[in-house]
Amino acid sequence: MGALCLAASIAGLQLAYIDGNVTLFWLPTGIAVAAFVVGGPRKALSVAVPGIAYQAWLGAPASTLGAFAVGKAAGPYLASRLLARAGFDPSLRGTRDFAMLGASALAGMLVPATVGVAALVAAGSIAPERVGPAWLGWYAGDVLGVMLGAPLVLAVRARLRAVNDSALDTILAIDERGRVVLFNPAAETLFGRRAADVLGCGVLQLVPARLRGGALERLLGTPGAPQPAPGQAGRSTMRVLHADGTEFTVDASIATVTVDAGRLATIVMGDARIRQRLDAAARARGGGGGAGRGGAGGRAGVS
Repeated sequence: MGALCLAASIAGLQLAYIDGNVTLFWLPTGIAVAAFVVGGPRKALSVAVPGIAYQAWLGAPASTLGAFAVGKAAGPYLASRLLARAGFDPSLRGTRDFAMLGASALAGMLVPATVGVAALVAAGSIAPERVGPAWLGWYAGDVLGVMLGAPLVLAVRARLRAVNDSALDTILAIDERGRVVLFNPAAETLFGRRAADVLGCGVLQLVPARLRGGALERLLGTPGAPQPAPGQAGRSTMRVLHADGTEFTVDASIATVTVDAGRLATIVMGDARIRQRLDAAARARGGGGGAGRGGAGGRAGVS
């Protein structure tokens, strides 16, 4: 999300017409609103810092950067809170959701426009007679950015979420601290746990107690140890734990990737018991199924 905000900031400032800071189209506000709607307050730094860093690189007065940062985070956050109170659906299923988005933009974007223009006036960057046009341009650019940027980001997220939720394979992802950040419906079925009870918690709750030592390091990749390159997958089998305390084996494909939040490991799992039954049936028919799909990767992972 931070990289997206930075790219949008660079594009938006190419259209600036007052002191290099006021533009009639500021897409980062829409991205920021969407980020707060989806991720909450913890997204503040990722939505405020990239644009501020770019403005600092362009030579914006240091005295204005702090005010810009406050406005760029506070306005979208206020809009996201108004949306939450109104029962906004991030999937944008009806005109009511677009109306709520517009109303929240009109209210929330008063903050960055007022704070930003006040900072420019204090720094002597805007003459008094240009305050009105500068404020109106800033405000209009932020509102337009929300109305165009937020639906775009939320629509892409909704599409990805639909793909994830409809996947037949178990998919979960963990961050570099071992916290579960993705747990799809197939994972709920496999482990007998609700996503709400797992997300944000340690992945080791899904691993038998006797195997937890070093399990996280093997999932994320021990520094200096052989591991899949970023974006590439490694196959293994591992022992995991059902909510009822039953241990069972899964075939797993683990891929690592680096994003704004750090290193993530995505694990795609399949119940090895099903594969083993199919292999056994194939062998019984004389089909030589012993080298089935799960046999290529060997015994590894957290077991």
